[in-house]
Amino acid sequence: MRIGIGNTVPERVNLPGQSGGTPVPPVPPALAQINNVYSMEFDSLSDQYIDAGNITSLNSQSSFSTSTWINCSALSTSPVVLSGGSSSSNRVYIQFVNSTTLRYVNGGDINDLTISNIADGNWHHISTVHSGTSLNIYLDGAKTSFTTTALSTNIGDSFTIGAYFTRTSNFWDGLIDEVGLFNVALTDAEILSIYNATETGKTADLNDLTTPPVKWYRMGD
Repeated sequence: MRIGIGNTVPERVNLPGQSGGTPVPPVPPALAQINNVYSMEFDSLSDQYIDAGNITSLNSQSSFSTSTWINCSALSTSPVVLSGGSSSSNRVYIQFVNSTTLRYVNGGDINDLTISNIADGNWHHISTVHSGTSLNIYLDGAKTSFTTTALSTNIGDSFTIGAYFTRTSNFWDGLIDEVGLFNVALTDAEILSIYNATETGKTADLNDLTTPPVKWYRMGD
């Protein structure tokens, strides 16, 4: 992996409600911002991932949330953004099966979300919120809900950024930035506040949320 200068999250454009579009609810209270200059670059190679170890504060949780900025270069390996767990029956991972399918797996529960082309060379924000048997996936602030099984208990085991949790396949190709992991279910408003607080050279201060992340990987900042 490489730390690269530049590649910052660009200005957000074409949001709903802009330029006479469909009105949206009032923007939630803004989070504080901090400087965001660096991101981590991955090249889909077998040594291109981050071993986050065993995050014990994520284990035995009924609720769990993630917040991540990604910029895809290629999707030929069906790359995994984040993963954790200790076996095929006790695992969680976020994966792009192809350019238009975002997959969230919890144990044997597979949830696929059809999206617009993600490999467009732009930054995108992904959040997942798992609470009991409710799963919400957010892409650039927009939510899709699923019914799923209870959250796997040891998701903090072998937590990995940029590869499947066994670290043998599905390596990321592109950029990842500002990975936040939470042992609570973030609200719709909190997810949107993270998205809205990020612009060129700045990102949301996740510690300004009601419940700060248990882990926050700034990727060089």
